Amino acid sequence: TAVVHGAMHAGDLKVVIVGGCGFLGQCLAREILRRGRLTGRDGTLQRVGAVVLADIAAQDEAAFTELVKVAQGGLEAKAK
Repeated sequence: TAVVHGAMHAGDLKVVIVGGCGFLGQCLAREILRRGRLTGRDGTLQRVGAVVLADIAAQDEAAFTELVKVAQGGLEAKAK
């Protein structure tokens, strides 16, 4: 098992988890960080450089590593 540490580099994956501040989203984020690598679009294993938890609910980023960012807000479409 690999644990991701350090800053993002070229070619690293950025993972966005919608609803990430809930129980399942947090569990998924921790597992992704624990593994450290995911299969990229080309089918090869790639390093995870960042995880973004997108959610309406607020979450303290201090509960995670420096690789996790929280994006608070809704994803509703704007009607014109």
